[in-house]
Amino acid sequence: MEKKMNRNRTIMIMFAVLAVLLLGGLNNAQTPVAESSKTDKSTYRQMVQKARNGDLSVNFGELRKAYVQWLNDGNGTKEAPHRDEMVRAFQAKNFAKAIELGEVVIDYEFVNDGLLGAIGDAYQKSGNEQKAKWYSDLSHNVRHGLFLSGDGKTAKTAYYVMNIDEEYRVMRAFDYSVSVQSLMRVDGQSYDLLAGKDDKGKAVELYFNICAFFSCGPSK
Repeated sequence: MEKKMNRNRTIMIMFAVLAVLLLGGLNNAQTPVAESSKTDKSTYRQMVQKARNGDLSVNFGELRKAYVQWLNDGNGTKEAPHRDEMVRAFQAKNFAKAIELGEVVIDYEFVNDGLLGAIGDAYQKSGNEQKAKWYSDLSHNVRHGLFLSGDGKTAKTAYYVMNIDEEYRVMRAFDYSVSVQSLMRVDGQSYDLLAGKDDKGKAVELYFNICAFFSCGPSK
């Protein structure tokens, strides 16, 4: 059930994730909402809407899990509308346009702390300090949600990561070195198992759910 992940697979996935990131709230009733979100009653959409309404008491670890389930249920096959146009607006420093489109794109990528931070920065440069601070806080909460999504001790309690870099961010946070990275399949879900040593030389290992960017079946 377990095999060692080869170097080529790791590099390919890292480049793919980096490409997405590179191309890639104090909200009110006037905030544009993606059309599909109006009929989508998934847990992910409900949690996103709660946060967009200004409630940052959302458990951002559970939000990650809900996002992965949302993806695995087939919703991730539709990219956010006008995403490429949003990227071009950011690149052109057209902050008003980037904000307008970004407010829709985040419905599809609410776990993308980098995008949330970029929208906050756009608000900052547009002179809206209130929304800039809110998005900055939101980006921080979403980023910290990684450590609330599990404890990594078993596959069932794995950390839910959006890319491989987050796996190594967790390992660095605990001062763990990495010597082996393995790919596992358990009940239709995909996991990375990172093994190494802590700062005292004791053997350690952590599990990471990688269904956000690797083939998985419906969440259970």
